[in-house]
Amino acid sequence: MNSFYVYIPGKFTSPAAAFAHAGLSSILPNASSFDSHRTPEGEGKFYVWTDPTNPAKNVPFHYEAETQTWEKSADGKFWVGWCHDRVPDPESLERTEGVGGVMVKLGDGNLWRMPSINALPVSFRLGVDGKEGAHVKPGWKGIENRMLWAWRTLEKQVNGELPNEAECRRYVAEMLCVNYRMVPEIAYMLGLIDSETWGQAFAMTLDWQRLRSLKREIVNTGEFVTPAP
Repeated sequence: MNSFYVYIPGKFTSPAAAFAHAGLSSILPNASSFDSHRTPEGEGKFYVWTDPTNPAKNVPFHYEAETQTWEKSADGKFWVGWCHDRVPDPESLERTEGVGGVMVKLGDGNLWRMPSINALPVSFRLGVDGKEGAHVKPGWKGIENRMLWAWRTLEKQVNGELPNEAECRRYVAEMLCVNYRMVPEIAYMLGLIDSETWGQAFAMTLDWQRLRSLKREIVNTGEFVTPAP
């Protein structure tokens, strides 16, 4: 399992407190910790993820700057590292629960699953008119809102307004976190967001087939309509 390492400088009462301090609570589950007399910075603790069913494939529990790459977060609260010969890959970082979507080649050359707006978990309810309607489950509303932001961004682009590409790339990094154990900054550290692939990844979260259908609709009517959730 080609896990990355996380190093969090400082002393904390628990792993949960350390990860909360670093803004990494979303990747805490199943993290194992270890200590080392050598560190990237000061005194702290290392964390790594393993596959108990195949321990031979797990990365070693040690810090070795000569054989590992390490990068410090922008706010300085954590470091991320990986072995030169065990670069983190989609299989190693995949979450046990995620959202279906489309496989897209990203900056590292691997295929990653971008979640699709049409695959968000929904509940079906009856309206006052007796008709059935689909409603995204509460736990996924934040993801739905980000995807609808992406639709609106695309709508503005169709109408001639240039998008903020940095914000769009940040969105791609956020969507990667839905299906993989990372935070947006780690996606950047791993080189997943690059000039050749981010645009396609952005579009795939909005469902390629629907985009093609909308393109035909735009040609026929001259209008672009943001989809209902």
